[in-house]
Amino acid sequence: MNIKEKIIGMLEEKNLYEGDYETNLVDSIKKDLKKKGYTTRQVSVTKRRGGFSSAINILVKDMLNVDLDYIQDIVKKYQSIDRDERTGEILSGGNTFIFVEYDYSTLNKEYSGVLQKLINKLVALKGRYLELKPGFEVSLVGGEAGGINEKFGVLEKGKKGRFVKRNELLVMLAKKKIKESDIK
Repeated sequence: MNIKEKIIGMLEEKNLYEGDYETNLVDSIKKDLKKKGYTTRQVSVTKRRGGFSSAINILVKDMLNVDLDYIQDIVKKYQSIDRDERTGEILSGGNTFIFVEYDYSTLNKEYSGVLQKLINKLVALKGRYLELKPGFEVSLVGGEAGGINEKFGVLEKGKKGRFVKRNELLVMLAKKKIKESDIK
């Protein structure tokens, strides 16, 4: 029994299933988000139909106050993709795809000056790391600043070093409340 059949079964038991699987799934996701305290101004959930599969879109609008790990937990809970056991290929029909998108426009407005100052400083450092706050260091490690292959190295105390792209770095700067004055 796949996740779609389980959810329909649970809804039927409670006399909540009205025959539109996507609508019920969207409602279930919205209830989970509401339990966590998120509003439609912070996260929106919509449905679309694609052949014999379902697609749900989750748009995270408030990147600073929404727990992105919780959103990924929702995806794991509700997404259902049937694959060929031998090849791993996705089988046609009956799948539920959940797509998560992030609205970076608010962060771009608030942090564009911080990010630009940081990038200028990193270019001058030529690959060396810059400590922005104790235990948080950043370096421009790949591609040309502002280019399509631009990558940043991030070292955080207690975590593995990793490479991130511009938007992910933007979220990190915002969550750590990095200001232009922190970039020296």
